[in-house]
Amino acid sequence: MARGTDFDREQPARRVSRPLVQGGEPVWLASPESIVLAKLDWFRKGGGLADRQWHDVLGILKVQAGRLDEARMRRMAGTLGVSDLLERALRLQGPPPR
Repeated sequence: MARGTDFDREQPARRVSRPLVQGGEPVWLASPESIVLAKLDWFRKGGGLADRQWHDVLGILKVQAGRLDEARMRRMAGTLGVSDLLERALRLQGPPPR
């Protein structure tokens, strides 16, 4: 659900079109950067107790290594208040912060 933040307003322009199955019709999906940021936001709002969100973030960062727009993620992380979590995930890719 859109909350009217810069992050929310930017999402339609950042989506990507990909087929879900080989030869299938492409569908619009959230960008990997957007998913990382949304999961970090969810992790923070859950008091840092949603280990699944943290592990999902680490998995996306690993699979998408070298293909992510880190400058955009850092900029948007600041607007969401999750810059510290993003930096930790990018640096350490370790267990969730407590």
